[in-house]
Amino acid sequence: MQYVILDTETTGLTAMDEVIQFSCMYLDENFRLKGLEDFYCMPTAEISAGAMAVHHLSLDKVRKLSGQKFFEEKFSAIQEKFGKDCTFINYS
Repeated sequence: MQYVILDTETTGLTAMDEVIQFSCMYLDENFRLKGLEDFYCMPTAEISAGAMAVHHLSLDKVRKLSGQKFFEEKFSAIQEKFGKDCTFINYS
């Protein structure tokens, strides 16, 4: 068993909004730290004013920080680090 504790910043709070920053730490079955990940992602949705007021990430800033790569591209590159028997825990 492995655990991934994650936090995200998004374009808003609806079902159609997208991740623009993904951060996590992954732990082994004894809760020892195995690694950290933090990356920005290019959204296809606009960033809402409410979301921007919380995280202060504009589309221009995210475009630069993400290298214009989308969430799916960046997440698939790290997904194998988590293993098949993994529990995700969202920090909010």
